[in-house]
Amino acid sequence: MPDLSLFNFKYSLKVRWSEVDAQRVVFNGNYLNYFDVAISAYFEAIGMKYPASFLESEVDFFVRKAQILYHSPAHYNDLLDIYVRVAHIGNISLQILLEIMREHTHIASGELIYVNTHLQEKKPLPIPNHIQQMITEFERIPLTKTKS
Repeated sequence: MPDLSLFNFKYSLKVRWSEVDAQRVVFNGNYLNYFDVAISAYFEAIGMKYPASFLESEVDFFVRKAQILYHSPAHYNDLLDIYVRVAHIGNISLQILLEIMREHTHIASGELIYVNTHLQEKKPLPIPNHIQQMITEFERIPLTKTKS
């Protein structure tokens, strides 16, 4: 089981019928949608209105890596809790870790690497200081910071 005490943010959602496949479990690709919705809510919780906060800086985060580890299936009408935290801030990238739980059942784990990218040029740029500050103030644990 994951250590949920490391997470300072939780987003809950109910599985809809359209998200279940022929095996009567959540279709595997929908977990990335769940991650995306929860991460957007995370950014709003720390004070970053999407997309306005990024547009002001002419940047946005683009996914570089997405990884999902499935532990147990989710089903129609399940209430899922999605835990989100930024575990690492680099110069241009963020590592976001996620855990999906249904009560005491571990459903899935995820890792996403986002790269801060100039919206017009589509080239990586350093993460603006105000965004780094908002994240570090929100997280309860010290974040690692590197040049990547």
